[in-house]
Amino acid sequence: MRHLPKEQVTFIHNPKTAGTSISNWLDSNFVTIEGRKHGHIVEVNEYFPRTQKTFGVVRNPWARMASWYMFSDGGRTNFKQWLLSRVSNFETNLSYQPFLLWARNWYRLHTPQHSWFGTHTIILKYETLEDDFVQIQELLGCDKPLPMLNLSREYEYKDLYTPELRDLIWDIFLKDIIEYGYAY
Repeated sequence: MRHLPKEQVTFIHNPKTAGTSISNWLDSNFVTIEGRKHGHIVEVNEYFPRTQKTFGVVRNPWARMASWYMFSDGGRTNFKQWLLSRVSNFETNLSYQPFLLWARNWYRLHTPQHSWFGTHTIILKYETLEDDFVQIQELLGCDKPLPMLNLSREYEYKDLYTPELRDLIWDIFLKDIIEYGYAY
């Protein structure tokens, strides 16, 4: 979470949705105050009560869960072999460690994305971030480009899913899927 005190704008950093890139852009172009890395609207209201605008990014839930899984295991030398071995482990990870992030945080990775944001939060989509981010550049009067940091290796997220896992994500993130218009 980054707060811009002069502009009274706060960025809500939802994990695996380009938050590192946006935080870096904000820090490079504005005076910012960092809150909890992955804060939510309740904390914005508590810590930065003068906030007039909030914004955040959402991502396709199936792609987001796959991205978290791929990110959590780091890079591998033989990526194709590693990817094939990860498919079976993805199911185990989702089944037995229900997206556990850090015990000290208010959320787990399976917290639906709509829970992060207030009703008046400007929502950008990860899939169209370059175009959507123009709203933030205009809001803040800064046309410097958004850097792309912390990128994962290329892979097809659907390769990690069995029909059962696809349905599990559907069940957990149904409100996000409907609210933000996502499909598998």
